Amino acid sequence: MNGRRSSFLVGLILVLLLIVSIGVGALLGSDFSPAEMGRYFVQKIPVLGPKLYPHELPRNIDKAMDLRLPRLFLAAVVGAGLAVAGAVFQALFRNPLADPYFLGVSAGASFGNTLAVVLGAGAIGFLGRGLAAVSGVDFHADQGEILGLIGPNGAGKTTLFNLISATLVPKPGVIRFKGVDITGMKPYKICRLGIARTFQTVKIFGNLSALENVRIGAFFGSGHKISATDASRRAEEMLEFMGMSNVAPLPARDLTLANQKKLEVARAMATSPDLLLLDEMMAGLNHTEVTQAMELVKKIQKQGTTIIIIEHVMKAIMNVCDRIIVLNYGKKIAEGTPQEIANSPTVIEIYLGGETNAGNPKH
Repeated sequence: MNGRRSSFLVGLILVLLLIVSIGVGALLGSDFSPAEMGRYFVQKIPVLGPKLYPHELPRNIDKAMDLRLPRLFLAAVVGAGLAVAGAVFQALFRNPLADPYFLGVSAGASFGNTLAVVLGAGAIGFLGRGLAAVSGVDFHADQGEILGLIGPNGAGKTTLFNLISATLVPKPGVIRFKGVDITGMKPYKICRLGIARTFQTVKIFGNLSALENVRIGAFFGSGHKISATDASRRAEEMLEFMGMSNVAPLPARDLTLANQKKLEVARAMATSPDLLLLDEMMAGLNHTEVTQAMELVKKIQKQGTTIIIIEHVMKAIMNVCDRIIVLNYGKKIAEGTPQEIANSPTVIEIYLGGETNAGNPKH
């Protein structure tokens, strides 16, 4: 049973508790049968009530029930209190990992963060032979920062992006975005909340023009109706921002790899994200293209967008990131500034190896 279904059932039980509490309160000390009390309430329904029960109720129920209404109100308050208490219990204990975020505190994360992620042991995904792709990982991304995510192939980096963007659902685990629990939410809803992503392997609509590709992002990311004119204007702005206005009418399949990657970023940016997930956007690019991509990432950050970037190009990751997280076999093994990561013996041994420039982010 998924989290949403269990939450619905708990909510239904709480509503039933409220109804029972009201009924108990009305019956306390009552001289009337439940059937007589039911008729009393039905008769109070405007227009319909008198037609269902045209005859006066016996034994002067109206006057007696009027004396019991305060008791009924008290029962309703008690029932509502039980419902609220049950909701708090559900939020706190439906998943022990949710507790820190319900209270607004955790190790290095709070409601002030753009993104806060806690994934339990054996969270989701499998590499084979029973190894969990992401297990026991927790981290946060602060508003406006660039957070790097590095590690060997198969470390679980893209799986983590799939969890954040809801391609996969963490079990157990919780993901909060701007203080809202988005765990298990539909991908399109997460996009409209302000999270967009690119992919390790470029996913574009090859038969459509560059402009049409970006228009799709403008349409899809909006939580309200947007006209074709406004979507086209937004797409043109994004292509200009990317320095791609000259290729707007060209089929996406005819673009260079560097421009296809930039087109995917433009499409994601057209959704107006607060958080942008970039998955190896510099892979396969030459030295000049990598430098241009680094400048683009910084340019996006200056707009106030928070960025989490997966990358193997150490020159890029060390120069553009404010913080870096290192994954290995689905677990977080290090977190810190680029300089701290470059000088970490554990990271050097597992990932950076004997790179001569590993300790110097400027190279």
